[in-house]
Amino acid sequence: MPEWYYRDDQDRTVGPLRPGELLSMIRSGELSEDTLIRKDDSQWVRSVEINGLWAAAAAPETEFYCAV
Repeated sequence: MPEWYYRDDQDRTVGPLRPGELLSMIRSGELSEDTLIRKDDSQWVRSVEINGLWAAAAAPETEFYCAV
């Protein structure tokens, strides 16, 4: 299962997070579109740039997301 990480307001790496945890944090507003995140060892990108991530978070029944 992929592991997700994000950069907090103090530029610290937080994680690993399970996909469901990441989606919950987006739903609750803890993470914004500008929050830098990465999957496993990939490069950091703004969360809004990950195809389908915010759409998956908008669907309350979605608990898993794996970007290709």
